[in-house]
Amino acid sequence: MIRAGRTQLTFHAGGEGDLRRTTPALDRVTLKPTDSQRKVLVELCRPALVGGGGAASNRAIAEALFVSVETVKTHMRALFDAFEVGDVPQYHKRTELVRRALETGLVSPRDIDR
Repeated sequence: MIRAGRTQLTFHAGGEGDLRRTTPALDRVTLKPTDSQRKVLVELCRPALVGGGGAASNRAIAEALFVSVETVKTHMRALFDAFEVGDVPQYHKRTELVRRALETGLVSPRDIDR
């Protein structure tokens, strides 16, 4: 096993019939966000997925989803709790949430095309 920060690589010499796949290091995150939370999460990750980097602002998310900024903030608090980013400094929580959402595969580039 090789660990670099929160990334863990494990080598397993399995048999020929074994399933070959990559699994996220954040296996503790097994959340099932509501449809609304998932939409907010996808919009939050949009800048990172289209090459601009970073995370979308609450206002940008609200405008894209036609909801209030307060609604976005409510969903963001729930997502911070679900992804356990409480230990992350306040000014890094959004980018950490993006990183974890992408790392776990909850959000992927194909979500942008929808």
